[in-house]
Amino acid sequence: MVEAFVPAALQRLVLEAVSFYINRAQPSRQLAEEWRQRRPLAELLGRFGGSDGS
Repeated sequence: MVEAFVPAALQRLVLEAVSFYINRAQPSRQLAEEWRQRRPLAELLGRFGGSDGS
C-alpha cells in the first residue's frame, strides 16, 4: 500500500521547502513596472477614441 499526504499537508511541506528561495517583493515590483509602462500606452490609445485603440 502506498501512503499519500493530505493535500494541505503536502502544500505546507512544499511551501516550507521553497520559501527560502522565493523573493516575495519581486512580483509587486514587476506589476508596478508593468503598470508604469502601460499607462502611457493607454493614454495614447485613448486619444484615438478608446482604450482598445478602436
